[in-house]
Amino acid sequence: MSEHHICPGWMAPTLLVPFRYFSARPKQTLQPYVKPGSTALDIGCGPGFFTMPMAKLVGPEGRVIAADLQQSMLNITRRRARRRSLLSRITLHQTPNDGMNLEAAVDFILAAHVVHELPNAGPFFTEAFALLNPGGHCMIIEPKGHVTPAEWEAELQAAHTAGFVTHQTEARRNSYFTVLRKP
Repeated sequence: MSEHHICPGWMAPTLLVPFRYFSARPKQTLQPYVKPGSTALDIGCGPGFFTMPMAKLVGPEGRVIAADLQQSMLNITRRRARRRSLLSRITLHQTPNDGMNLEAAVDFILAAHVVHELPNAGPFFTEAFALLNPGGHCMIIEPKGHVTPAEWEAELQAAHTAGFVTHQTEARRNSYFTVLRKP
């Protein structure tokens, strides 16, 4: 990967601009995979852009693990979830620098604009594969402005090496988008 930087917490407001909701369509994007009662992991959740729609989709019986390296991002997610009365469905988890450090089995994993920030995608996909229940899905969304086609292909190869199979790929204007499945 050419860049290994983490989006700083002070940029959180730019991740919540109204145009992003229009272009990313978080509810519609997640709805085929995040079901009532399921457990979903939003890795690199940032300020909770996808976490809030996930929490609505899992319903009161489900769970969303909002995981991020930065406590400042988790604090923003907590405030936003509290204002929306969704905090009871969300577990906030600060990840260490070297992995996710989770033991929960999950039905769905989202890594939106995250994998390119990692120094090596292989360990991430290995850990994600281990966390995911059989038949579960892992959605990867990467920004075309930060990730080259060759880097995207390398990420997908790392996912396949970890054991994932491609379930769906969608052409999007500004993003690479793939849903992987654990057989």
